[in-house]
Amino acid sequence: MSISALPLFEGLALVLVVVVLFLGSWRSAAIVGVVLPIPALVGMVAIAGLRWTTNPLVPLGFLLAIGVLIDDAVAVQENIWRHVELGGDRRRAARIGTLEARGTLVAAALGILPLFGVTAAPGGLSPQWVVPVLATMAVAFVVSWIVSITVHPALSARALTAHPAAGGWPARVLQRFNVWFDELADRYHDSLAWGMNRPRTVIAGAAGSLLVAVAIHASVGRALLLPPALAARKPVMLELRGDDASTLAGIGHRIADELRLVPGVTNVAVTRPAAAAPHRVDVTTIEADLTDPSGDPSTEIGDRLARIPLAPGYQLAHIGAAAQQAAAWNRIWIALGVAVTLMYLVLVAHLRSWVHPVGIVLVVPLVGAVGALVVSGSPLTLAGLAGLILAAGIAVRHAIVVVRCAGRRRHRGTPVRVALIEAARLRLRPIVVTATAITAGSMPLVANGGALTAFGIAAIGGVITGAVVVLFVVPVFHEVIVRR
Repeated sequence: MSISALPLFEGLALVLVVVVLFLGSWRSAAIVGVVLPIPALVGMVAIAGLRWTTNPLVPLGFLLAIGVLIDDAVAVQENIWRHVELGGDRRRAARIGTLEARGTLVAAALGILPLFGVTAAPGGLSPQWVVPVLATMAVAFVVSWIVSITVHPALSARALTAHPAAGGWPARVLQRFNVWFDELADRYHDSLAWGMNRPRTVIAGAAGSLLVAVAIHASVGRALLLPPALAARKPVMLELRGDDASTLAGIGHRIADELRLVPGVTNVAVTRPAAAAPHRVDVTTIEADLTDPSGDPSTEIGDRLARIPLAPGYQLAHIGAAAQQAAAWNRIWIALGVAVTLMYLVLVAHLRSWVHPVGIVLVVPLVGAVGALVVSGSPLTLAGLAGLILAAGIAVRHAIVVVRCAGRRRHRGTPVRVALIEAARLRLRPIVVTATAITAGSMPLVANGGALTAFGIAAIGGVITGAVVVLFVVPVFHEVIVRR
C-alpha cells in the first residue's frame, strides 16, 4: 500500500478551492496553501529518513495525519478571518485568533491520537508495526501545532485584509455564496433550537441510525489488508499435529471432506505426513481457497470441524488468512476500546468534568457505524476502517471545540441551551469547511483507484455524517447530560 503524489497535489488544490469559496478570500487560501504542506513534508522526510516506507500501515497513518492538518489549518484560518471581519486590526486578529485555537488544538490532538493508533492494531503489539504509525502521526501533529502558532499567524498578520479587493465575476460569486451561507446558518440556528426542544426525538433518531448501521455493517464482508509479514499463503489453512502418521492422514482427509461441503471453499488439499520418528510430533496441513475472498465461512467450518473427534494428543489449529483476519479484527476492537477510554480520560482532564466528555466520546461509535454505510457495498478493508477513524477523529475535535465554546459562555452567565446554540452556530462555518475540504481532498483517492479508494470513500461518508452528528446530536445530548 503506497501513496501517489499526484492525488495528494490534486487534493490540496481542491482544498484551497473550498477555502476560497467559504472564506471568500484568495489570501486565506494562499496562506493555507503555504502552511498545510509544511507538516506533511516533514512527515514524509521522517518516514523516508527512518526507512519506514516498507511498513504498509504507515501510509494510512500519514493520510490520517493529513486529515488533521487540514482541520488545523482551516480552524486557525477561519478563527483569524472571523476576527478580521469583525473590524479588528489584522495583527491583533491574528494574535487573538491563534490564542483561542491553540489550547483546543493541543487538547484535540491528545484526545484523538489514541484513536488514530488503532490503525496499527492489525500488526499486533509488535513495535515494528505500532511505533512507525504512531510516530508518523505524532511528528505531523507536533509540527502542525508549531506552524499553527508561529508561521500561520505571522502570514495572516501580513497578508489578510478586512475586505478583499472586489472586481469581476469571481468576487460576485463569492459574495453571493457567503450571503447564501449566512442565510443557511440562520436556518441552522432555528433547526437546532427545534431539535433541542425535542431531545427524545433527536436522541432516538441517532440511536436508531446507529442500530441500523450496525445491522447493515454486520452483513458486510471484511477484507482486512494485513501486513505482508503476517499474510498467509491460503485463506483457509489448518494445522493438525500428532505422533502417528497414519492417524494424521485419516483425520486430515476427513477434515478435507468436510471442507469440500462448505459453500465457497475450493481447491482443498492435504499434505501427507512424513513417517513418525521417535519422540517427534508430525504435522499435517489442510489448505483451501475461497471463491469469494471477502467471504467468511469460518462459522460453518467451525461447526463441521466440531463434529470430528480428535484422539488424545492430537491438536488442530487455524493458521490461515481467515484466522489471521479474525485475530486482527479482535485486536482492532480491543485497541478501539482502549483508545476510547484513553480519549475519555484526556478529555476529563481537559474539561475538568467526568460528565461533559460523555457526549463527545459517543461521537466515535456513532460516526464510525453510520459512516460504514457508505462502504456497505464492498468489504471493509483496513484502509476503509482508517477513513472511518479519521472521520470520527475530526468529529471528536469539532465536538470538543463546540463544548469548550459553550462552556466559556456558560461561565459568563449564559444559560446552557443558549450557550450551546450560540457555540454551534459560531462553529458552523469551520465544521462545514473542514467536512467539505476533506471530502474534496479525498475525491482524487477515490478516482485514482487502488487500495486507498476505500479510505477516500469512507472518509467522505464519515466526515459528512460526523458534521451532522456534531451540529445536531452533540448539543442536544450535552444539554441533557448537563441538566441531569
